[in-house]
Amino acid sequence: MLLLAVATTLAVPQGLAQAGNRIRRVGIAFSSDPQTSRPYLDALVRGLEARGYRLDRDCVVEVRYAQGRPERYPAIIGELLAAGADVIVVGANSSVLAAKAATSALPIVMAGSLDPDVAGLVASLARPGGNVTGVSSMSADITAKRLQLLHELLPAASRVAYLTNPAVPGWERVTRDVESAGGKMALRVATVTASTPEEVDRALASLLGQRPDALLVGNALLFWTHRRRVIDFCAQHRVPASYAYGQAVREGGLTSYAADLEDTFRLAGGYVARILGGAKPADLPVEQPTRYELLINARTATALGIAIPDVLRARADVVD
Repeated sequence: MLLLAVATTLAVPQGLAQAGNRIRRVGIAFSSDPQTSRPYLDALVRGLEARGYRLDRDCVVEVRYAQGRPERYPAIIGELLAAGADVIVVGANSSVLAAKAATSALPIVMAGSLDPDVAGLVASLARPGGNVTGVSSMSADITAKRLQLLHELLPAASRVAYLTNPAVPGWERVTRDVESAGGKMALRVATVTASTPEEVDRALASLLGQRPDALLVGNALLFWTHRRRVIDFCAQHRVPASYAYGQAVREGGLTSYAADLEDTFRLAGGYVARILGGAKPADLPVEQPTRYELLINARTATALGIAIPDVLRARADVVD
């Protein structure tokens, strides 16, 4: 049943439909719930409007929500196709794979998918080929950068645990890059893995014996969906942690460095507009996000006895 995959349609005034204008339909598959996803939906609409597409004139959006359950993506994509979508917008790699499996003809726009060339979602970033293009995030470089920023926040740290999901394509390369970056900073990086919610709990429990100085949380969808488990564990056991999503910091996590997701969806809206205007996905190079956010939660830092260095405070958005 897809009762939890709530559908949202932004309606077009009846007069426009009767006037015979061709109203284009944009399908969107979000990984989370309507409340969490709303800012990103609004950002996508801004991207459309910046290129001349108005919801009350040119297009409507059909939205489905996986509610943190990636196994729902095939059914959700099927619903969007049945609703007559002209283009589908997806974020997580698992949703891109579900969309690719469902159609090789309908345009698919990525909004922040991880390493799409490494994961086989596109042929290359410059020449994506096929029916997929959009905005990607290069996880290896950004994760290594997060480790550097975590070390700047905790200069006395020497042991860092890296929580990663081995089910994500390319995770070995990211892990090697993180371990290499750690070595250059005289940090010992111990990798712990989890591919299911139950394994997340077991991986966190294993840290009690290791007692790392800090935790670097990977950017897999699993850790976004179950971020509350990680945040609560770190608060209970006083483990400083860096996250791949800013929302985790707004909910009590210590720090994050990540692409601004609203900006990512705004850029994705521009891709949708170009495709609705006749551009082919194969001819549109994949872009990188243009804005990254460094967030630090001041209350969490205080609770952990961490003094935020002035140089980081000057660069970061500090969440009270």
